[in-house]
Amino acid sequence: MKATLKKETGLKKEFEVTIPAAEIKKRSEEELKKHGAKAKIAGFRPGKAPLDVLKKHYGDSVQHNILNNVIKESVTKTLDENKIRPSLEPDVKADNFEEGKDFTYSFSVEAFPEVPEFDYSKIKLKKQVVEVTPAEVQEALKRIGDGHKHYNPIKTPRAAKKGDMVNFDFEGSKDGILFPGGASKGAQLELGSGQFIPGFEDNMVGMNKGEEKTFDITFPADYHAPDLAGAKTQFKVKINEIMDVETHDKYDDEFAKHMGFESITKLEEEIKAQLAKDFEGASYTKLKKSLFDILDNQHTYEVPAGMVDLDYKSVLFQMKQETPDRNAKEMETEAQKLAERRVRLGITLSEVARKNNVQVTNDEIRQMVWQKAMAYPGNEQKVIEFYQKNPNALEQVRGEVLEDKAVRFIISKTTVEESKVTKEELFKEDEDENDSSAKAKKTTKKKA
Repeated sequence: MKATLKKETGLKKEFEVTIPAAEIKKRSEEELKKHGAKAKIAGFRPGKAPLDVLKKHYGDSVQHNILNNVIKESVTKTLDENKIRPSLEPDVKADNFEEGKDFTYSFSVEAFPEVPEFDYSKIKLKKQVVEVTPAEVQEALKRIGDGHKHYNPIKTPRAAKKGDMVNFDFEGSKDGILFPGGASKGAQLELGSGQFIPGFEDNMVGMNKGEEKTFDITFPADYHAPDLAGAKTQFKVKINEIMDVETHDKYDDEFAKHMGFESITKLEEEIKAQLAKDFEGASYTKLKKSLFDILDNQHTYEVPAGMVDLDYKSVLFQMKQETPDRNAKEMETEAQKLAERRVRLGITLSEVARKNNVQVTNDEIRQMVWQKAMAYPGNEQKVIEFYQKNPNALEQVRGEVLEDKAVRFIISKTTVEESKVTKEELFKEDEDENDSSAKAKKTTKKKA
């Protein structure tokens, strides 16, 4: 085997590899003989058929396998000899093989970059810390109570008012034709909640059980469905049931037992622990972002274009889904910058893990999968089975765990200064970012 570096541009290297004809012939004959030892060919006993007969029966498949194997082995050998760690699978280009001649092919590969050494002990980070106050516990307790409302059919007939829960059927039409997604039976809605498009709920106020009503509605100009944006439509509605909404105004041991706790004290303790966990999570996220900003500024090495291109496509696709009305060029520029940042940070963290022997255990992967499954109540087992049956998805989980451990390793080497802040200060930046995102989308996605 002879490998020659034909071209080198940044991290990308192109090689031409030649495999001697004698090597191909030797391998082919050995492989044919293996087939011949078991093959049943008319007129010959097993193991007695000559090579030319075996070649007639198995030549093409043997040649295909031999070429695949020599390419795989020679690429690996070339990378090892040149001390190249590929960032992605090498791109192999091979012409048709001519029997009796040397086999020549080429491949290109982008090397994994060398990450500059960096003294992480010089990094100074600020961590925001929030203490859970009794008032925040009570606010959370009220949110829990509001989320567990009871609905009881009204005993004395009366018209529906704001605050009532109504069960109703509806049909929506545009120019006399029902539009997709504009009809439902047995829908439920708390009047005044603002869940439906403006004007819809107001038209239902004052209706009685069993009453039918038809009214006009104009969809918002920025409605997410283009066919309905700004459209004049007509809705036919029938009220099936009107229900009083019963909320909790007393939080005591009885309420706690209803929630599965032995006392209100135990419930409040659990709420406080969960809030502390939420605040710590938000604090860690901001701390990690600060670290990423520093790493991104300090590590300015070249990154593999192939890796950036793959991430760029993913980022751009997500942007188009979330903000379809944004300027295309603006999105492409932002997606390119974000992809380069993500790839560079990923490589940096991967190298930190490799050089410092940061390992991921199977237990840590299982724990992460379980956390993901918990986000889908009632379908936990399906999520777990998905990861068990998809090695690539499980490998992504392993990458997430490794990245987090690398981040925590770096943070352990830095100087972290803690400062006490309010809950509002902790989440302020996230709220600002969400506001900016909402403005960029320029669309209101509400139910029809």
